[in-house]
This record gives sequence, C-alpha cells and structure tokens, in this order.
Amino acid sequence: MPGAGVRDRILDLVRRNVVRAGKYSLSGFIGFLVIEGITGSLVAELGTGMLVPIDVLAYFTGIATEFLINEHWTTLHSGLHTGRLRGKLVRMMKFEALNVLGNSVSIGTQLALFRFFHLDPLIGNFIGSFFSFPVNYYFQMRVVWGIDVTRE
Repeated sequence: MPGAGVRDRILDLVRRNVVRAGKYSLSGFIGFLVIEGITGSLVAELGTGMLVPIDVLAYFTGIATEFLINEHWTTLHSGLHTGRLRGKLVRMMKFEALNVLGNSVSIGTQLALFRFFHLDPLIGNFIGSFFSFPVNYYFQMRVVWGIDVTRE
C-alpha cells in the first residue's frame, strides 16, 4: 500500500484481522470464565489459605483452554499446526509463556495508574487489559502459529 497514510494502514490492518481477533477475544473470555470458575469453586471449598496454588491451577487451566480454542478454531486454516502431540505441547508452552508478557503489560499499566493517578485497581486492570490485548495477539499469532498479522 505505497503512499497510504498511517491511519489508512491501521484501518487496513484492523480490517484484515477483525475476524481472527474476534475469535481470539472470545477464546480469552472463555479462558477468563474458566479461571474464575475454578478460583471461585476451589476458594469456596478450600478457603483462601490455598489461594496461591488455586490461582496457579486456575490460570494454567484457563490459559490452556484459550490455547486449545485458538489452536482448533481461531487459527484453524492458517499458521503452523505441525508435530501432532509434541508440536501442540510446544505451541501450548509458547502460548503460556507469552501470556506472561501480556500480563506484564496489563499489570504494569494497572500499577502505574494506581500509583500516579490513584485510579481504582479494577479500572486500571481493565485499561491494562486493553493495552495488553494487541501485545498478546501479535506475539502469540507470530511466535506460536507463525502468522504475521501485519501482512495477511
């Protein structure tokens, strides 16, 4: 797209990714529901004394759920899906690891807004999630499935 302005390039990028990004968002929402369901159920059963192990189990399971949805729906007809079980496990570990990057953006934003502007942490978390979404989407599509979202 030679000669196109930045605005036009951004709009074109959004247009080319709207369906896949929508599916990716839905998988994230489902993963969130899994995390909340596991956390709520186990805290009700075991109490808050086991919160850290409960969180670890809940987050790993929720993110694995997101990966499986993205693997079998979001990226079904594009990207790398090689290696059967071993390849799938490698992609899932990459997906889990890259979630740390996105969560760092989200938590960093939340903490900065709280520290410098005394913004409620729940609002800061929502704003942080808004900023972490494109980071997670770009890097997970690129590193996990080999999809260059800027060129498709």
